[in-house]
Amino acid sequence: MTLGDRFDGFLFDLDGVVWRGEEVIPGAAQTVARLREQGKRVVFLTNNASRSPRQYAVKLMRMLIPTQPADIVTSGHVVISHLRKIGLKTGDRVHLCAAPGLAQLLRGDGLVPTSHTTGVQALVVAWNPKLTFEDIRRAADVARADVPFVAANNDATYPGEDGLLPGSGAILAAVEVASGRKATVVGKPKPEMVRLALERAGTEPSRTLVCGDRPETDVAGARSAGVPVALVLTGVTLESDLASLTERPDWILRDVSELLAEQTAEASSADPVVVADGLRRPASGAEGNDEREAGDEPADVREKGDASAPELS
Repeated sequence: MTLGDRFDGFLFDLDGVVWRGEEVIPGAAQTVARLREQGKRVVFLTNNASRSPRQYAVKLMRMLIPTQPADIVTSGHVVISHLRKIGLKTGDRVHLCAAPGLAQLLRGDGLVPTSHTTGVQALVVAWNPKLTFEDIRRAADVARADVPFVAANNDATYPGEDGLLPGSGAILAAVEVASGRKATVVGKPKPEMVRLALERAGTEPSRTLVCGDRPETDVAGARSAGVPVALVLTGVTLESDLASLTERPDWILRDVSELLAEQTAEASSADPVVVADGLRRPASGAEGNDEREAGDEPADVREKGDASAPELS
């Protein structure tokens, strides 16, 4: 039996799980294809709102992972949901300190993204690899005007091909310090994105597995939504980080291809099972079970073979 056999749906983070920058992570495309062949539902979710769902679908296609835009959930969807909940209406103007992909998503929902600093009903900050000093200045001016201030996420870093890049959290910190205001952060680890992805998957929480690379967002977000979670070591988390994890996943995988690996060690007693590299998995072995003895290692690592968007208005 494989770990993948236990679940009907899979919610894959993108950055650090499926790809690093423009490079697909080895085994990711084959794993998604096999899961789909088995009738499993696969939905992608990401804190990175710099691209629209259509742009993400195009990128997945380039990596030989055909996907419909409807099967991609970004923090931009959660931003829109929050803006609607606090009263923004169709036609309202939103100052956007973010990449153009988020502007596309806002337009599609009837909101008007703009770089203007007056006559706006909200400020949204998200990741933008082409951020300028002027972008920060304008966003801070809007924040000081006391309009609703929303952040897609506060991730400190972003995994690229050549290492970690400054993430949305670094941009957000600059705007917060310059304005003296704190934003409402709506992406992971808040549960809303996972819940929205669950709706897209159409699977039960207990029969769905989140796969992510970042403990403080992916693992914590899955936990807050009551969904089992696997942490993969292809993104920001290294094997050397495992002993100090504060957010403990149900499983630890070297990469997502291990979802299809036959499990060679099954736990059957109250004692942890020692598996590869001395790492251990909770003895219960149950999806979503977080009852562990103090001091236990968090999870199981198994050995394996190995369009450009329109500018803001």
